[in-house]
Amino acid sequence: MFSYTQAAMERAMKVQEVILRAMAKKITWWQAAEIIGISDRQMRRWRERYEGFGVRGLLDRRRGKPSPKRVAMAVVEKVLGPYREKYFDLNVRQNPDGTTGIRLHVECGADCVMNPLTGELWGAHSQAHSLVHTDDLGTSSGGVYDWTAFQSIESAKFSPSARAPVFHYVVWAHNLGGLDFHSKSGISGVPASDFIVSLGLWYDHVGTTLQQAGTFMHELGHNLSLRHGGSDDINYKPNYLSVMNYLFQTNGLIIGGAPGDLDYSRFLLPNLNENNLDENVGLNGGAGLSTYGTAFYCAGAAMTAPIVNANRPIDWNCNGDNNEIDVSAEINSGVDASGAYQNDASLDTLTSFNDWPHLVYNGGAIGALGLAASFPTQTASQQELTQEMDSHLTKLLGVAVAGSGTLEICGTQIFYLGPEINGSLPPDKGPRGF
Repeated sequence: MFSYTQAAMERAMKVQEVILRAMAKKITWWQAAEIIGISDRQMRRWRERYEGFGVRGLLDRRRGKPSPKRVAMAVVEKVLGPYREKYFDLNVRQNPDGTTGIRLHVECGADCVMNPLTGELWGAHSQAHSLVHTDDLGTSSGGVYDWTAFQSIESAKFSPSARAPVFHYVVWAHNLGGLDFHSKSGISGVPASDFIVSLGLWYDHVGTTLQQAGTFMHELGHNLSLRHGGSDDINYKPNYLSVMNYLFQTNGLIIGGAPGDLDYSRFLLPNLNENNLDENVGLNGGAGLSTYGTAFYCAGAAMTAPIVNANRPIDWNCNGDNNEIDVSAEINSGVDASGAYQNDASLDTLTSFNDWPHLVYNGGAIGALGLAASFPTQTASQQELTQEMDSHLTKLLGVAVAGSGTLEICGTQIFYLGPEINGSLPPDKGPRGF
């Protein structure tokens, strides 16, 4: 006998409404999957469960049982890799022992790596715990998230006297409560010492490895004081190359023509004045930006336009000519939580931000020796990336050159990633899809 929250019942009823529309052929099953925010494969499973058990088949029967899921080692490695390979001697701050660099230690079980340099495991030192599965963690109302359920877990599973001054505490949840279909990927304070990753309504109920690792770094970044625009909350800025930017949270940065690199911003780029853009110079980032790409939304477009080389000309107004000057264009509008395009209806000056020198390491309980720090039970529920929003971010696809002038196409969209011709990219096929 299972009991379910009101939010879980309401979600099941709304899923039922979408399924009935698809069964009546008012929408396609692919459209139904898009509306709900699940994969085609999951949609087939939900259809079978609905046909067999009705609305009861749409309720999660794992509720009340220990969750069989855990953070995959591939996710931990994806996060630890950059810290081990890039940041161990990053000269952004002086440590108490006189050394420079940043080390990240992820405690996710006895078989997790404790020391990213030596590979030593946590073993008997581990205090990570599996949690009983619940559909929704916490509640949300009127734009405010209630952390009471999270704090109950933290009090029961986390040692406040020994670890709270040093460790950030994270729960990998199924979904945040009170948020309807909008499959928010996580939540965190700014700055803080706690955060939640919640990808239960994403791919395969857990998200891909890149989605998990990128969301972990994104929410940890909020704990370290970073916002969606670096120092501000202006999102989708093409000149802010950071995992904090929705453009790169689940896809990673584009480096060397390929996506997937997870990083906080490493440099300050020139401002982009949407009233006066020079398409000839791209982001105009100099030698430091030579291998980086970026992305942006053309005004009114349903998908982002990926830019393989951000220092090359960029067609900001998307009219087919990337050599104009004095261009006025809205280049950081995006989609809302449901996936609908939102134009912010203003032309602004978009600023960049260098993340690493501005990280705050003592948010929340970190460094708070003595009495336990007191935290608010409710916080404003800032917008975070949803699965619906993520579906509008163009994924770069591999293109292999099979012969002279011949391309082997992988996927449904083509972007020129091949070799340069006479020292430059083909004039119309560098930064734009074709």
